[in-house]
Amino acid sequence: MISPIYDAASEGESPLSPTYLAIYDVFYSYVRALAAGDIETAVNCFAADAVIEGSGIHIEGKEAIRTFTGRFATRRALGANLSHIVADFRAKIDGDRQG
Repeated sequence: MISPIYDAASEGESPLSPTYLAIYDVFYSYVRALAAGDIETAVNCFAADAVIEGSGIHIEGKEAIRTFTGRFATRRALGANLSHIVADFRAKIDGDRQG
């Protein structure tokens, strides 16, 4: 889960709205980069103050995200059969920042 929260329904938007689809596109890019071991692409999906939470993890900021994705990439390169399974995700848009 990407946190804090953006919830299309509570914002009066459809899950097919342009905002929701744009968030999903970035999220998809992150998961694909993580699966490929592409650390920099994965990290660049996040703002400097991003927070990732879920399944007992709490990661704050790009450097911590880089460390997390680096560990994931290293284990994958060593032959570990890893999956990055993500169900319902939510994100918060702080103003109209893009990055």
